[in-house]
Amino acid sequence: MSLENEILIEKYFENQLSKEEKLIFEEKIINDERFSKAFEFERNIKKSIHLTEREALKVMLKGFDEKPHRRVISFRNWYWLSAAAMIILGVLFWLSTENKPNNEDLYLSYYQNYPNVVEPIVRGEGNQGDKNEAFKAYEQEKYQKSKVLFHNIFDKTKAEYALFYESQSYFALGETQKGIDILENASFTDDKYQFKTQQKWYLALAYLKLNKIENAKKYLYILAKSENIQQENASNLLKLLP
Repeated sequence: MSLENEILIEKYFENQLSKEEKLIFEEKIINDERFSKAFEFERNIKKSIHLTEREALKVMLKGFDEKPHRRVISFRNWYWLSAAAMIILGVLFWLSTENKPNNEDLYLSYYQNYPNVVEPIVRGEGNQGDKNEAFKAYEQEKYQKSKVLFHNIFDKTKAEYALFYESQSYFALGETQKGIDILENASFTDDKYQFKTQQKWYLALAYLKLNKIENAKKYLYILAKSENIQQENASNLLKLLP
C-alpha cells in the first residue's frame, strides 16, 4: 500500500478527510480491493485495542507510583493483552486473504505511538510549564508543536524523556528518518519508563517502514534474545520478515 493510501486511511480514522479526500476514499473502498482490505485490517485492530488501551495506560501510570517490581508487571500484563490482540488479528487477516504481509503492512500492524507515561495530563487542572505544555500538545496529536517543545526542553535540561518523545513526534508525523536520527544518536537508560528498550523497538519499526530490513532485524534480534517488555513482539515480528 502506498504512503498516499496510508495517509488517507489515517485521516479517515482521525476525522480529517476533506470533501475531495472523502470522495477519493469512498471510490477506493469500492474499486480498490487492496485498499479496502487494508482499511478493514486497520479498523479491526483499532476495535480490538480500544477497550484495552485506556485500562493499559491507567495501570501503567498507576504502576509508576508503586514499587519498582510491581510497575514492570502491571505494565507488561496490559501491554501484552493489547499486543496479542493486534498480532492475532494480523495473522488471521493474512491467512484469510492468502497474502503474505509486506513490510509496510507489518509496520502498520505493529506500530503504535508511545503513550504519555511521564506527565499525565489531568483535564481541568491548570498545570503550567514547558513539560506539561509539551505533553499536552503530544496527547492532542499536535505533533508539529510537541516536537519543537520537546526539542527545547532537551536543549535546556538534557532530560531523556524529551529526546524520546521528540522522536515519537517525528514518527507520528511520518518523518521517519528524523526520528531514526534522534534515536540512533541518543543514550537512554531502562529506568521505570523503559526508554532504552523502546528505543530499539521503535528503531526496528522505523527501519522496517523504510524497507531497511537488515537494520530492523539487528534491533529485533537484540530484543528477542533477552527478557524485556518487547521480547515477544520482536520474536513474532522476526518470524514474519524475509
